[in-house]
Amino acid sequence: MHFLTDDDRTEIFYSAAHTGVIYNYVTKKQKLLQGHCNQITSILCSDDKNWVVTADAGDDSMLVVWNSHSGTPVRTFLKPHPGGIKMMDLSADNRYIATLGADEPQTCSLWDWTDKDKDGPQVSMKFDYQTIGSAHWIKFNPMDPHELACNGKNRVLFMKWTYQSETFQYYGAAVGKDNSA
Repeated sequence: MHFLTDDDRTEIFYSAAHTGVIYNYVTKKQKLLQGHCNQITSILCSDDKNWVVTADAGDDSMLVVWNSHSGTPVRTFLKPHPGGIKMMDLSADNRYIATLGADEPQTCSLWDWTDKDKDGPQVSMKFDYQTIGSAHWIKFNPMDPHELACNGKNRVLFMKWTYQSETFQYYGAAVGKDNSA
């Protein structure tokens, strides 16, 4: 759930099955963000509370950016990953969305949702199982939208991308137990 409340509104944002919901807890009215064929697996809200993002996993999956005030979709990506999206994050400048696929082998992609001329990801890469296992978390560096981190059970990847590259550069640090006494 995301808290959309500010000086001008009293709303929260959450998902219920395959629908996003913007609920005004004072007026008891809601806006239903509909269109997903599958259960929503991840939701985001921009820091300025103007944009909310929904993603699902399964056949005919979608990644949708919505105007949080009107409840209307402003950008939709169809079939963003072969199996849909497992997890995502929004950059601090609200321009980029990083996604982890629910596919096998797993993919990681970065989307510039503000670029109306680009229908696909800005950068994408497939993980082999030895690289990270199954990644389950992804996060932008809040100071630099070109840097991300993601992790799986046994490894953390620190990733970087540029406008000229088609894939991420990365360093993988193994996660281990500290056996020191």
